[in-house]
Amino acid sequence: MLDKVLKEAGVDRSEVFICNLVRCRPPDNRRPRKDEIETCSRFLESELETVKPKVICALGQTVANRLLGNKERMTELVKTDRLVNLGGVDVRLFVAYHPAACLYQRKNLSSFRKSIEASLRAAKLKR
Repeated sequence: MLDKVLKEAGVDRSEVFICNLVRCRPPDNRRPRKDEIETCSRFLESELETVKPKVICALGQTVANRLLGNKERMTELVKTDRLVNLGGVDVRLFVAYHPAACLYQRKNLSSFRKSIEASLRAAKLKR
């Protein structure tokens, strides 16, 4: 789903840095537990410090809440972009539904596309 939306936007996946909050899929595709998030977050934080992205599109509520340090609902998270400070660097953060959520609930697909396109425009990748 992500590859398809990137391609539709005229962006090759190789132009986008993709990373995960947790390093392995939790059993039964459940949301990661707090201890799993805490254990894996240091890897994500290290990657972000190394890559120093100017724009991040957080795919899903779990990673968005972790990066924003809040517990907002997904319907609120996808409405705006935010300027956040991660590791001493100001980053524009967009939130999109996780591609899997779009597979299970097709109504999220339009919002997913709009969020990805907004992120790509902000990163000046959209042609």
